[in-house]
Amino acid sequence: MYESKVTAEPGTTAELPDNQALYQYDFYVVSPRKLWVMTLGTMGVYSVYWLYAQWVAHQKRTGEDIWPIPRAIFNVFFVHGLFRRVNDWAEERGGALANHANLAWAWILLTITMRIVDRVYGEQMAPLVDLTLNILVAGLIAAILFVVQQTINRVSGDTDGASNAQFSFANWFWLFVGALIWFGAVSLVFDAGETGGSSGPAII
Repeated sequence: MYESKVTAEPGTTAELPDNQALYQYDFYVVSPRKLWVMTLGTMGVYSVYWLYAQWVAHQKRTGEDIWPIPRAIFNVFFVHGLFRRVNDWAEERGGALANHANLAWAWILLTITMRIVDRVYGEQMAPLVDLTLNILVAGLIAAILFVVQQTINRVSGDTDGASNAQFSFANWFWLFVGALIWFGAVSLVFDAGETGGSSGPAII
């Protein structure tokens, strides 16, 4: 269904753009270790880039008329489409993405639930509860990415994601930003503990 426009063999690096990992396969390949570190280290923010990278790689290969940035930002409307494309592509090569619809629904449920919780209970929530929820959601998002990425890597012939296992300068920069976010969240927990909690009602 989704035929590649590039004839280079997977894994080749000749005549590819600088960011080879984005363009040498039908979908974005990344090592599981890097995926987990980036997702957890940025408190889930990396997932937006991951979606963007998948759409860009797919667009480069198929020529499909899509806008990767809006699809990554407004991911709840497009994650089903992405996972379905991954499944169709993998299925044609003998390795379907199991439960791709359920994975997409899980992503949507996590995203919408956290947005509702932040909007309705954000100011009333105890910092420790807020931090715990963020850790839980970041871990679940990373787990969803991991399942999808395993299929992409395996079908691409790069099971370990060796072509994109090293951390770039941009990766380290975003990990630094993520560390500041984590530090701020943890600091709020300790501050709340020292002051005996917030003055308003807390969700515990």
